[in-house]
Amino acid sequence: MLKKKRSIANLQVIPATIYPCNIYVFKGFTFEEAQEDLLGICKEYQEYIEESNFNNPGYTFRSPNGSIVILLHEDHLNDIPIICHECFHAVEFIMEFINTPLTDSTSEPYAYLLGYIVEQIMK
Repeated sequence: MLKKKRSIANLQVIPATIYPCNIYVFKGFTFEEAQEDLLGICKEYQEYIEESNFNNPGYTFRSPNGSIVILLHEDHLNDIPIICHECFHAVEFIMEFINTPLTDSTSEPYAYLLGYIVEQIMK
């Protein structure tokens, strides 16, 4: 969890419910604006994210502690295909973190988690 008050009003924190990974969604920001919050989420964030990632429609990474960070460019805050794409990566990272590969028997938890994350971002 963040140790400091969030500096970006648009930083959304989604608890991953039964999974040990919170999801941090940065909606419309610059790299400079995000740095303090990224540091609070993952001290090693610079190993996973570059300033150029903030120019992409979306970008997702998992920190070593399991925290998931989703970056959404301000031009794509309501772009459902981009949001679904990034949320799928978040699901992959969470399930990988708990050592649950995608198989016929695990596809339902993947699908429910994907729906939950998309729903939370779209609120």
